[in-house]
Amino acid sequence: MTRFSFVLVVILVAAAFFIGIGIGSRYRIAPVEEAIDQASISAITASPGFIEAETSIQGNTVSLKNGCRLIQFEVTPDQAYSIATGLANTSSQRPLTHDIFREALDNYDVHVLRINIDRFEEEIYKATIYFRRGNSVLALDARPSDSIALAGRYGIPLYIKGSILEEKGQKIC
Repeated sequence: MTRFSFVLVVILVAAAFFIGIGIGSRYRIAPVEEAIDQASISAITASPGFIEAETSIQGNTVSLKNGCRLIQFEVTPDQAYSIATGLANTSSQRPLTHDIFREALDNYDVHVLRINIDRFEEEIYKATIYFRRGNSVLALDARPSDSIALAGRYGIPLYIKGSILEEKGQKIC
């Protein structure tokens, strides 16, 4: 598969995924795709200023915790179900959108490199998902709820910018 085909497949799958769940109108960051070396990939995965968030869900409330700081936000029942099944590493009777998205990524040998909750704008948390195929990396804007559901399915950590957790997080100890 050519580099153009790879980018096209990831963009089309991501577009269908995000538009299907209503994020199309809030898309603000242009996809960034570039060929990079191993040192650059290591820099992305290191991401100074980000800390791993312990992620959980209770009802429709998502909790992101690190140390004595906690951020909570509400999601829809459908999002909550998808997040819960991803975090529990279970599946539903029929595949959910996030399951289909993962299967498409896996079939095209696209890996989720890292997920960062990196912005808080207009009272909304925002995330970036980094995808990798070979030496190409694609960064896409995403909702934290979708990011958490995807991270759960891949069993990878979710990272949050330390300054966001410090500013917006509730002190719990």
